[in-house]
Amino acid sequence: MVRLFASPPVRAADAALEEAEDGNGITISVATLIDAWYVTQTTKAISEDQLAKLRTLVTNQDSNVVLESIDDEVAKRFEQIPQAVLPDPWDRLIVVTAVVLDAPLVTRDRRIEKSGLVRTIW
Repeated sequence: MVRLFASPPVRAADAALEEAEDGNGITISVATLIDAWYVTQTTKAISEDQLAKLRTLVTNQDSNVVLESIDDEVAKRFEQIPQAVLPDPWDRLIVVTAVVLDAPLVTRDRRIEKSGLVRTIW
């Protein structure tokens, strides 16, 4: 499994990503790329080098990673989430993409987990 960030292994998340990578592939919302760029500009929790590696992985024809667009269905569902439940627009787009795809979301974001909008793995 390709590891972009130097974080300690998390069994459930790593297992889910490895299973997806070996199966139908890992799907990443385009909102994840936008959110990652935003983080490089604000909190710096992700470096520009890490973002470049993520972009390379997503665009690499040999990787089993798929970039999922934001379409009309995602936009409609985005509007249905109460602002108080999930105020961050990037989180909302990422969650709604997982909902539309009927896929679990690998995340350690507690607010997303507590929202109950999508099954989370971490």
